Amino acid sequence: MTPDAALRAALAELRSAPDVRYGEVRFVDETTESLRVRDGRPEEVTSGVSAGVGVRVLGDKTWGFACTADLTEEGLVRAVREAIAVARASSRIAKRTVVFPEQPAAVGTYATAVQIDPFAVPLHDKLALLDAPVRAMLTAGKPIQSAEAWMSWTRQHKRMLSTEGSDTRQSFVFGACGMQVIAVDDAGQAQRRSYPTTQGTDGFQAGYERIAALDLMGHTTRLVEEARDLLRAPPCPAGVTDVILESS
Repeated sequence: MTPDAALRAALAELRSAPDVRYGEVRFVDETTESLRVRDGRPEEVTSGVSAGVGVRVLGDKTWGFACTADLTEEGLVRAVREAIAVARASSRIAKRTVVFPEQPAAVGTYATAVQIDPFAVPLHDKLALLDAPVRAMLTAGKPIQSAEAWMSWTRQHKRMLSTEGSDTRQSFVFGACGMQVIAVDDAGQAQRRSYPTTQGTDGFQAGYERIAALDLMGHTTRLVEEARDLLRAPPCPAGVTDVILESS
């Protein structure tokens, strides 16, 4: 929950300082989750939460910064005073004055369009969705030696207040999902294929509905076949040849 009263107390403290040309307080509340299934077993199941406020102050000549995880009114006011003190100390030795033209206040809200909240989906359902394509690729047998699938989620709530009157609220949901398979032949040569990108991960701003659109199970057969084909493919011929470069 956004500490509205504490943020406004911090803003009032900024406005009361006569040598503050500009100041802002930024609140961020973040929740994360990371899941990975490898070779038929969960390899990573982690989650985390964090929240804090950053303060940015422009004094007579230059900037001062401070941050805190203490979201009480006293904690935020203390962080503001620390940022002002840093700006004053830096201004004493700064050779140039920072140019910072006044801007119109920005007021508004933004939220990621989410159909299904990924943090409301049961953990066992998400792990099962990752486990299914992993097991499907492993059942192909040799030369498939390893398979894994993963997803991660980040939810952020942000609030920014400035001495110019800006007041913005943002809510983001970021996700990533992918899978890969590794094939190894009798000589120890290995090839890796991944989906949906060459690095395996598809990053996006959306909800859990994006996972269904990726259709991991629908691409397992292709990944296995491509990994096998790469192992069988002859090496690129060596020799001197011409290279034609074309402008982009």
